[in-house]
Amino acid sequence: MSLGFAALEFSDDVSFSGEKPGAAISISQYAKEGMSMVITANRQEEVDRIGAVFVQNFNVRKV
Repeated sequence: MSLGFAALEFSDDVSFSGEKPGAAISISQYAKEGMSMVITANRQEEVDRIGAVFVQNFNVRKV
């Protein structure tokens, strides 16, 4: 699955940061503590759309 985010140079094995026109994402995996994800975009509708893809495909929850 691709949402069109280009990985930023400081992404690594435990953290992914990416951006595309109008949106950015940061995902971090913490040892024995789960993960966190932050989605930013110019429009709330885009944040909701991207978040819904992760909820549907990866069983994450939105808080």
